[in-house]
Amino acid sequence: MLKKKSELTKMSILIEIMHGKKKIKEIAKSVNITIQGVSEYIKILSKEGMIDNNMQITPKGTAFVMDKIEELRAYVSEIIGQIKIIKTTEAIAGEEIKKNERVGLFMENGYLVAKKKKSKSEGISIIDAAKGEDVGIKDLEGIVDLELGRITVCRLPSIKDGGSREVDEKEIKSLINKNMKIGVFGAVALVTLKKLGIKIDFEYSPAKSSQEAAHRGISSIIFVSSDLFRYIIEDLERIQPGLTFVPYNILDISSCHR
Repeated sequence: MLKKKSELTKMSILIEIMHGKKKIKEIAKSVNITIQGVSEYIKILSKEGMIDNNMQITPKGTAFVMDKIEELRAYVSEIIGQIKIIKTTEAIAGEEIKKNERVGLFMENGYLVAKKKKSKSEGISIIDAAKGEDVGIKDLEGIVDLELGRITVCRLPSIKDGGSREVDEKEIKSLINKNMKIGVFGAVALVTLKKLGIKIDFEYSPAKSSQEAAHRGISSIIFVSSDLFRYIIEDLERIQPGLTFVPYNILDISSCHR
């Protein structure tokens, strides 16, 4: 979470000051530390230029609070993404299921599938469903056994180096298998895959799409030119709300000419 507990305490004291509290006794009660502890932190915050002599928060103090709140927000989003506690969920019936039957949940091809067999995650069907129909599952217990999908970023030649004209067809096709989703970012990547007759799954927001797919057990590969490469990396480094960070691999074939 925050790197040091003292930073969390500083943030809490500054927030109390922002709310108009100036008496050390009041702040100590709200932050749940001793009066002596608050006094020491006030000295530190004053020395660091986060509050002034009138016990008013400074621009530097405000920036500190905002930075720490953002750290907490990212941390909470990550935890929510890991836990994902839900009471009722939708799934696909893997076989005929009757209302109130106990079923196990399995992740298959990116979707939850309900079957009448043991699983690490189980629940009770709320309706009748034939095989292949949607079905609601309540009273969920356990966690679905799921391995995160992989994300690969394939760097193509820049347009200055010829773009799609300089791509090795065999090299591209060797990177793709039927179990992965295909994403493109930019004109070079789009034209390259269209020339090769490769079906594209993600044309828009490929980084976010591949991260969401990974959380459903699906692997992806994103094609991007050297010119736009850094933008995809920036997007993949950004943690999406409700999702955990997904590691990615980079394949550089920008210098592989046909």
